[in-house]
Amino acid sequence: MGHFLNVVPGPFSSVSYIKDFEVLAGPFRSTQQKTYMIEGQNKQDESIIYTYILQANKVGTFVIPPATITANGSLITSNSVQIKVQFAPPTVTSENVRDDKEENVADNSIYETVEQMPEYPSGGTAGLMNFISKNLKYPTICQESGVQGRVVVSFVVNKDGSTTDFRIIRSVDKYLDKEALRVLNGMPKWKPGKQKGVPVRVRYTVPINFKLS
Repeated sequence: MGHFLNVVPGPFSSVSYIKDFEVLAGPFRSTQQKTYMIEGQNKQDESIIYTYILQANKVGTFVIPPATITANGSLITSNSVQIKVQFAPPTVTSENVRDDKEENVADNSIYETVEQMPEYPSGGTAGLMNFISKNLKYPTICQESGVQGRVVVSFVVNKDGSTTDFRIIRSVDKYLDKEALRVLNGMPKWKPGKQKGVPVRVRYTVPINFKLS
């Protein structure tokens, strides 16, 4: 005969820092429910899942420590997770397919991770966040309707430092999405990413927070 524990989870403390990783977005909360019958009685399990989007700062094997949450006065601890980070193969697109017989043809592949990641020219990540903060204009319609959240945008940093191919990978509202794209399109040229000392094209991801005070 099975044992069933009905618990109500306490408040969840979101994570803002994980060693060797940048927290791009999250936590995103979702639930899963499962209903079944045992000895003529209906039983229901509910799982609460918190999801984060992380970006590794370097290659290697890392251990994400256990997460904890309090339920019915007891501290519940999850398992730790081991993650192996390695260089991703270049993205194959129609624009970077080339004839191998041609010599000295520039590599136009788009990488996800390289030995030296692209960098915002004035102050790195902190400088980028400062640029966004100074130039971001909260859409009036979103202020009036109380819409807020985190928009996640990806773009390509080219070999000359220019930025192209902006994409919304996490949308909150069409007006917030539009403002996020407007601000990032106004960025100056970046310091390009490098692989084996050679500038290459790299896809980069940036979260933009819209929060009403």
